[in-house]
Amino acid sequence: MSTKLIIEKALNSIQALQEGSITIEEANKISEDNRNSLNELKKQNAQKAKELRLIKQAKTNNFTKEVQKAINDIKLYVTKSAEHIIKIGEILNSITGELKRGTKSKFYKAIGMSERTAQRYMKIAANPEIQKLKNKSNLADLNLTQMLTIIGERQEASNNTEIDFTKVAQGIYTRYKEPAQLEALINELTKLLDKSKSA
Repeated sequence: MSTKLIIEKALNSIQALQEGSITIEEANKISEDNRNSLNELKKQNAQKAKELRLIKQAKTNNFTKEVQKAINDIKLYVTKSAEHIIKIGEILNSITGELKRGTKSKFYKAIGMSERTAQRYMKIAANPEIQKLKNKSNLADLNLTQMLTIIGERQEASNNTEIDFTKVAQGIYTRYKEPAQLEALINELTKLLDKSKSA
């Protein structure tokens, strides 16, 4: 729906309300629909503006159409990923208060998410800076790591000097169970360690 049609719809509802042919509730519903349509239009315009910027950028970078399409697609997925993380966090924030004592772990298991990840998503969704970026439809280039930095999670992790090497080792073992892969990884780490010691 265009801005012109939204304005016409609003004016018609005001006129109908004055004439008494619609109720205040119906007028409020039309107003809410118009607000949603305007927000959707804003998102579409922001997306078009972003695409135009990317096309200009492609011309200056001398990318082929295929490479530029890949850039556009990836940027779109990154934006969608950020939107989804925030939406999941918002849903979690709205529902966790409803969970009965002792059911949280069952709930997280049912949605296939660890409690730690869920807490991070909730913090992201509740963060005023993230909400500001979301409301401005400015989530392009914003990935999970950057969102965690905004909410202070990455800084907390880097300030924590105690490292549980058992957990680190178990994480590596989980990813590389093949003995050949583990040996190659250990050899590479040993080389790097020797190089840093000799420097």
